[in-house]
Amino acid sequence: MPEFPEIHFKMEMKTVVSIEDQQAIIEEVKRISWKENPRIWLGIKLLSLYPRVRPGELLNVKEGHINLTENWIVFPQPKEKEPKFIHLLPEYSVLIKEIRNMSPAMPNVFSFVTLSPDLQ
Repeated sequence: MPEFPEIHFKMEMKTVVSIEDQQAIIEEVKRISWKENPRIWLGIKLLSLYPRVRPGELLNVKEGHINLTENWIVFPQPKEKEPKFIHLLPEYSVLIKEIRNMSPAMPNVFSFVTLSPDLQ
């Protein structure tokens, strides 16, 4: 068996902000991005409400994965390998409907992936 060097490291905790600071940050993102692309704020808001959802999983959500009739989103390829569901609060279903009315998309289009303005 080969010898492996001993590696010393110290794990650090993630920075955690207070609920008030988190809400202030989310509201600032809304102020900055709402007119340009409300899906940016919505994605961040959903990540703050549903801690089981990873950012990469949210980026893989397509319009067809969102069921507004029954208020849920399915994440078909999460890290756990089994599809994951979250139940949306009714007010977020209404908000998604409003956003879809502003910028409709086909079922196979990614919901939360945005292009920079120079790529559109």
